[in-house]
Amino acid sequence: MIILGAGIAAFAVMIYLFEKDKRWLWYQIIELRNNTLGSNPNWFKQPNQTVVQGILNHIGDSPRHILLLKLDHIGDIVLTLPTLKALRRQFKTAHITLACGSWGVDMLKAEGVVDEFITINYLAPNHPNPKAELATFYAAVAGKQFDIAVDLRPFGNTQFLLKKVSAQFKLGSWSDQSSTTLLHFTDVAPQDIHVAEKIYRMAQHLGCTAPIEGPQITFSSDETAFADQFFESTQWGNATVIGIHAFANVETRNWGVDNFAAVATQLVALGYKVIWFAVKQPNTFETLFSEEIKKNIVVVSQAQLRESMAIMSRCTVFVSNNSGPMHMAAASGCPTLGVFSGAEIPLEWGPYGMRNRSIIADIGCIRCHQSHCAHKSCLTSISPSNVLMEIRSMVESRTVSNELPQASTQSAG
Repeated sequence: MIILGAGIAAFAVMIYLFEKDKRWLWYQIIELRNNTLGSNPNWFKQPNQTVVQGILNHIGDSPRHILLLKLDHIGDIVLTLPTLKALRRQFKTAHITLACGSWGVDMLKAEGVVDEFITINYLAPNHPNPKAELATFYAAVAGKQFDIAVDLRPFGNTQFLLKKVSAQFKLGSWSDQSSTTLLHFTDVAPQDIHVAEKIYRMAQHLGCTAPIEGPQITFSSDETAFADQFFESTQWGNATVIGIHAFANVETRNWGVDNFAAVATQLVALGYKVIWFAVKQPNTFETLFSEEIKKNIVVVSQAQLRESMAIMSRCTVFVSNNSGPMHMAAASGCPTLGVFSGAEIPLEWGPYGMRNRSIIADIGCIRCHQSHCAHKSCLTSISPSNVLMEIRSMVESRTVSNELPQASTQSAG
């Protein structure tokens, strides 16, 4: 561990010595550490095995009914996939019920890891009356007995839903919003690990011993065919294709549509093709680019959630703000570049996996967790040329390894 830490430190020093703009290359260290995580499951602190055995003794060998809560947004749902798959393998005969937003149902229904969904849009953006969603959940669990109930949100602020759940054992993560009197066990995860790993600790406490796997979507034959038809319609042949999603719901995560448009314009000038994912703001495309540039860009604005991911999987590289589509692209199998503000750091929220990278400015107020900012210096410190250089590096990495973009496919109907 000491040798590894020294290696990372030396690598950081090398970056700072040889890069003119010293503020934004922190992602290189994050990428190296993610590579280590992929091969060393002991990198992050393991749950206490005595505690795990005590939990297993309490719940028994074959729990029949498991309730999971995951009300978060689409990116968080993606990062929960490794945990859901591990629990499905661990408890093959159990009936697993997942309470999540409608977007989570759209994402996970075809994955075959959940038996029953309770749709609750409590954390939907701009919901006029989120508390009205609670009645749906309470009605769905009324009169039911669960062996295990787990809140998979690592921030504690949805654990109150378990008050009206009848379960033999209740498990969740500790935070300043946790209820230690409500849960039978509260996990205290190390701070500086990826959120996917924090969530996975729930599976580890329930006896899952395998190392965490990266989130990965399995596309159906219909979804694969949709992506095939989409790319055939572009008539781009074997062109290098870069996927771009330029929007974010949170102000302090938004690098700016104009910046992404500048990157797209430079990519076209280099001979690349661009897919502009604009489900929320499809009309912005018309005003961002010249008619000549538009000839080399295709807009995706009408595809369904998993259809969009199937298209992402065929891109050579995908670039986005720290947002749900960033995690979607990484889970689709496409090498993904995340453009980060200082509000969160890639170590916790970056696109998970060894082929993915993140750019973040190393400034004094990093990790502020703010949703509004007057100066946004963390974002203005990153230029389109910084992002363009990393995209080209990632494209080159795929070319050198002779790795062709393709969907992660298994027939699922």
